Amino acid sequence: MTAISKRLRNGSDRIASLFDGFGHDECGATAVEYTMIVGLISFAILLSLSAIGRVIDEDVFTVLASAASAI
Repeated sequence: MTAISKRLRNGSDRIASLFDGFGHDECGATAVEYTMIVGLISFAILLSLSAIGRVIDEDVFTVLASAASAI
């Protein structure tokens, strides 16, 4: 075997081991899952607050407008 073919074989072995390890590595999986959960919870909170805010905004300004017109 020539030196070039040995280098090519070693390089391809390194690449194969890199991709093999990539599929089994779960170091950041938990962090990604928690990030997705926090994102979904934040989105739900924003939607509910915007809906509640519209109702409160309409009620408060209706009461203030009627009180101001009564003065």
